Amino acid sequence: HPSFRISPMSARPRILFVSQYGALFGANRSLLALVDGLAAHGIESGIAYPGAGALAEEISRRGLFSCAAPVADWTASRATLRRKLSNLRWTFAGARRLRAAAAAWNP
Repeated sequence: HPSFRISPMSARPRILFVSQYGALFGANRSLLALVDGLAAHGIESGIAYPGAGALAEEISRRGLFSCAAPVADWTASRATLRRKLSNLRWTFAGARRLRAAAAAWNP
């Protein structure tokens, strides 16, 4: 990917993953297993997550780089168009926060 860079401060590659929910169910458990596997190969991982929850606690326990980047479900099928647009604006705000955190972590 063109935006991937290895920080000059570290010879280790870094990957920032993004999770759309904060619980510790299948996808996030698999993500943590992937992070463990990548660490064994010298790749440092961080995780952006939507907010407080079991995933945030596990990220903290493991000492991983993290960023709270709230994301609303702007595709919810039963939501009104007004609600979907509001959720989409919220998601864009979270994306700006995520971009700033990623830039700070991997200058």
